[in-house]
Amino acid sequence: MARDLSAAWFDGVPFPVPTKAALEAGLAAMLIDRAQREGIIADGRADMQRLDQILEGRTAHAVH
Repeated sequence: MARDLSAAWFDGVPFPVPTKAALEAGLAAMLIDRAQREGIIADGRADMQRLDQILEGRTAHAVH
């Protein structure tokens, strides 16, 4: 992943996954981290809906 990012940023190589997929994977990883840290089953539906709204331009704010 680090090599892919470096190649995309510094060498102009296309990133190997679509941006939305990368953001969704990152959000999923954060939910997994939260679940492990708090010992819960993290419900990410609201987070995914918020991400979809941001990516579709239905909201002007990226954070609440």
